Amino acid sequence: MKKIIAIIVILAAAGTGYYMYSQNKAAEAVAMATAQAEAEAAAQAAAEAAAAEAAATEAAETAAAEAAAKAVAEAEAAAKAAAEAAEEAAAAALKAAQEAAEKAAADLAAEAEAAAQAAAEAAANAVSDAINSVVEGATETDSSY
Repeated sequence: MKKIIAIIVILAAAGTGYYMYSQNKAAEAVAMATAQAEAEAAAQAAAEAAAAEAAATEAAETAAAEAAAKAVAEAEAAAKAAAEAAEEAAAAALKAAQEAAEKAAADLAAEAEAAAQAAAEAAANAVSDAINSVVEGATETDSSY
């Protein structure tokens, strides 16, 4: 009977040892699975962070390109407006010069007309004086007879 009890004790000890071994293996498997899941989660998080950073970088580059295109368009519009303003200013200056030339020509024509009228009056006065002189000379000559 002692042998049977010893065998039972040995078997119980072996069973307990196997149970402990199985528990250790299961704990190792759980720890390994947990570590693998954590590594996969970390890799997934890193991939998501990299994708988010790439998207943010692309969005920033797109915004910068759009801002540059807008600045170029605004500069072109400003240059066009400046060219139009310069063209309008040149047209206004040309018109003012033409008006000034027309006024100067009208003033010169008025002065020439006034000078011609004065010359005509002077000529008329000279003719009148000449006629008066002739008439006076003729009257004096008649009186001397």
